[in-house]
Amino acid sequence: QTIMANLFVCVVAVVTSLSFLSVPCSASSEVVVNGSQGLMRIQALSPSLVRVEPIGPHGFENRSTFTVIGRDSFTGVPISPVNKSAEDLWFTTEYYLIRIPLNATNKQDCKESQQQDTDFKSPVRSKMFPDGTTASTAEDCCDVCTTDATCVAWVYSSKGQECWPLSSFEGTVEKEGRTAGIFSTPNIAEIYDHDGQLLFPSPAPQTKKKKTIPQNLLHWPSPLSAKAYGLVDSPRFIVPEWGPTSAPSSVSPELKNTSGFDFRNDVFGDTYIFLLGDTLEEWYSARGTFLKLTGPTPVLPDFAFGTWYTWYIPYTEEEAKYDIGQWESNKMPIDVWALDMNWRQTTNATKGEYSCRSQQNNNPGCRDHFYTYPNTTLMPGLGNLEWFEYLRSNRLRTYFNDHPYPSDFQTSEKEVAFREAGLTLWIKNGLNFWWFDHNWAFTVPGPLQPYNSEQSYEGLSGQVWGSFLYYEVTKHAYKVLNKTDRPIALSRDNCPNWQQGNDDVAKGAGVAAHHRYPVWWTGDGVQLLASVEAMVQESVHDFRPYVHSDCGGHGGNYVFNNQPTEEALLRWTAHCVFGTVIRYHQGDHRFYLRSNATQDSIRKFLQLRYRLSPTFISAGRLVQEKGFPLVARGDLLWPGYVGANDTTQYIHLNATLVAPLDKNASMRSVWIPPGMWEDGWTGETLHGPMTITTTQPANRIPLYHMRGSFVVITDEGSEPAVRMDEQDWKSLTIEAFPSNSSNYASRTFYGQEHKNCTQNEVAMVALSSEDNGDIQLDINGVLCSLEQWVVRVHLLPEQTASKVLVNGVSVEAEYIKPQSTCSQDFFPLQGPKSQPACRAGSVLEFVLQAKSVVQHVVISK
Repeated sequence: QTIMANLFVCVVAVVTSLSFLSVPCSASSEVVVNGSQGLMRIQALSPSLVRVEPIGPHGFENRSTFTVIGRDSFTGVPISPVNKSAEDLWFTTEYYLIRIPLNATNKQDCKESQQQDTDFKSPVRSKMFPDGTTASTAEDCCDVCTTDATCVAWVYSSKGQECWPLSSFEGTVEKEGRTAGIFSTPNIAEIYDHDGQLLFPSPAPQTKKKKTIPQNLLHWPSPLSAKAYGLVDSPRFIVPEWGPTSAPSSVSPELKNTSGFDFRNDVFGDTYIFLLGDTLEEWYSARGTFLKLTGPTPVLPDFAFGTWYTWYIPYTEEEAKYDIGQWESNKMPIDVWALDMNWRQTTNATKGEYSCRSQQNNNPGCRDHFYTYPNTTLMPGLGNLEWFEYLRSNRLRTYFNDHPYPSDFQTSEKEVAFREAGLTLWIKNGLNFWWFDHNWAFTVPGPLQPYNSEQSYEGLSGQVWGSFLYYEVTKHAYKVLNKTDRPIALSRDNCPNWQQGNDDVAKGAGVAAHHRYPVWWTGDGVQLLASVEAMVQESVHDFRPYVHSDCGGHGGNYVFNNQPTEEALLRWTAHCVFGTVIRYHQGDHRFYLRSNATQDSIRKFLQLRYRLSPTFISAGRLVQEKGFPLVARGDLLWPGYVGANDTTQYIHLNATLVAPLDKNASMRSVWIPPGMWEDGWTGETLHGPMTITTTQPANRIPLYHMRGSFVVITDEGSEPAVRMDEQDWKSLTIEAFPSNSSNYASRTFYGQEHKNCTQNEVAMVALSSEDNGDIQLDINGVLCSLEQWVVRVHLLPEQTASKVLVNGVSVEAEYIKPQSTCSQDFFPLQGPKSQPACRAGSVLEFVLQAKSVVQHVVISK
C-alpha cells in the first residue's frame, strides 16, 4: 500500500466504459481509463509524445527508469474526453486525438507472424510458462501466448507438440522442425490527427527479411517512412541514485538483495508514442524528443576523437615502449595506446588441472576472472605502476580489455562490489577507462538472470547491460577520485560480429538506453564495408553515433595478428579517419614497418583527422540535440531519393560526401546527392542527383565537398601537435564551400576540454549564399583562447569577388589560385596558403581578429 501511494499521481479523470469519474486534480495532461486491457493511464506529454501505461503491480510509475530518465522535463498538454460508446473512448488535445478501444481482442492472426524452420536466439521463457506447455498446432501455441501478459513471442515444435511462450529474445536462427512467431499485442490506444488520419499504430518496423522487431527494442524509422513510432519501456525497472555501485546502509531492506535496483513494478506495455510528422524538420524534432525522454549521448572527451591503438599480442613492456617511441619519433598523431587482455594473467593458477573457458566455472584459480593478477612477467610496470607513469610522461591515455566473469547475479551485493572494486582499482592506479569485451567464453548476462548464463532479461542483453556497468562505474570512480575527465567506455554494440547485409533483427536493435554509454565497437573480423554499414545504420536506427570497427584490416581472411597489405591498411585508415572513432586493432598495424610512401600517406590522413578536431567536437554536441550523426546516411538529408539510403557512403560532419573503397578495390559507384559538389582530389564540380563511377588509388578515398557547407580546422603550420590536448587553437581556419544559390548552414564551436572554458565562450558560425551572388559569413561569440580566424572561401571556377566587408569595413583578401597540374601529391584541407585542387576555383583568403563578439562578413561578386 505504501508503494502504491508513492507511485500514483494526480489525474484529471478516471474513466470506465460506462462513465467519467471526476477526481480533484490541478493537472490536465493525463487520464486514467478502464479499457479492455484493464486500468491504464494516458499521458499527453507534449505535442508529439503520448504515453500509454498499463497499471503495474504497484500502481502507475512516475520514477525514472533504466530507459526513461527525462519524463519530468515534459510539461504536458491539456487532454479532455470528447466521446464515449460501448466500443471506445475518445480524448482530444490541441494536436491529436486519442482513441481507447474497449473491445480489443488478444487474438491475432498467427499465420502472418509464423516463420517456418526458425527458432529464437537467447530466448527467455515467459513467467506463466517457465517449463513450456503443449499445443496441438502452431496457431494454438500463439493462442497460449495471448493468455500470458509477459509473452512477446512463441516457439512451436511439431515433434512432441511442444510450445514455449517467451518473454524476450535476440533475433532468430534456422532450426528445422520449429515454428517461431511474434505476438503483437492488441492496440490499447490509437492516435489520429484532427483530419481523422490514423497516425499510430504504424506498421511494425521490419527488416528486409520481414522479421518483426520486438516493441521494446529501439529501431527508429527512416526519415518520412512512418507517421509515428511506438517504443515500449521494457524491462521497466528503477536504477538507484548510486547506480551499479555498492548500496549504502540506508537502502530499503526490500531492495538490499538487488543493491537498490527496483524491479517490483515491471509491466510490459508501457508505451511511448512519438509523432514523427510529415517533414524532415518534424522528424528531427521527434528525435530530439526521444533524446529528451531517454537522455542524450554524453559528450566525449576531446582525446576520443584522436587515434587509438591496441594489438592482441602478449606485449612485453620493452616491446610496448619501443612501439610507442615509433609513433613519437615518426610524428604520427595518437592519443590512446592500450593493452588487450594480456595485461592480466590469462593462465590457470595450476596449469592443466581445469579449464577456465566456461561460463559455469567459478574456480578461484582462474586468474583471468579477477582484477588482482596483472601480468608482471610481461609488464613489470603494472606491479609498481611505473607503466602508467611512463604513459603519462608521453601524454597518452590508456585502457585495459576486460572479458567480465560474473561472480554472482548482476545486481547482487557480491557481484556489484566485485565489479566496482576491480574497475575502480585500476582507474585509481592510472587507467583512464575500460574496454568491455563481449567476445569470449564468458560474459555478463542481463540482470536477474543466472550468472552462469548469457541470457538477456526481457530483451535487455548482456551487451547493453555491460555498457551501462562499465560507463557508470567509470563515471562513479572519476567522481570518487576527483578526476575531471569526461567518462567514456569502449563496449559492444548490440549484435554479433557485424557482417554486411546480414539483415538480422538482433544486428543493432537493443533496449533504448544503450546510446547513453559510448563508445561501441562491432566485434571481431568485421570487413571494411561492413564497418561502414554498421556505423551508418546504427546512428540512424539506434541513436548510437560512435559505432566503429577494428581499424586497419586483419590480414588474410581477417585472421588475428596477420599483417594486412599496404593497400588494405591505407583503405582502412582513410575510412576510419573519415569515420566516428579511429581505433587500430587486431592485425599488425605497425606502420613503421611499411614503405615510406605508405607511412607518409597514413601520416597525412591522421594529421587531417586531428586538423578537423574543432568540427568533430562541434558535431559531438549536435548529436545531443537532434541525434544528427557524424556519419549521416543520405536520406537523413535527402529523403525519398533513389540511392539516398546507400549504407556504403555517408555525409561526414555534415560537409563531405565520403564513399570508402573496400580493401582490395579501386573502383566503385557513388550516388551524388542533389546540389553542387566539389571532388576533394581534383576540384571538379559535380551536379546531383546522379550516380557516377570513380576510381582512386590506395592512398585516396572518394570524397566530395558539399557546396553550401564548411568545416573549421586547426592551423598549426608545419609542426602540428600529435596529441589532441596539445593543439594550439589560437588560430582556426574556416574552410567554406559556398553554393551558387540561396543556402544556409551553421555550426556552434566549443573550446578545448582541458582549457576549462565557460559555457559562454563559444562561437556560432553561419555561412549563407544569396540569390544575387553575395556570400555572407556570420560569427557570433568569442571562442575560448582563440585570437584569429583565417577564412578560406573556395570559389567556384570562374567565380570572383569584388570586395570583402567586415561589419561594413573593407578588408584585404588574397586570391590563391588552384594547382596548375593535377598532382598525386595533392591533399585536401591543408589550411592557410594551401592551393586548391587543379580543377577547382580559386580560394579567397583573409583574416579576422576573434575579439569582436559579432562579425558580419559580406563577399560581393
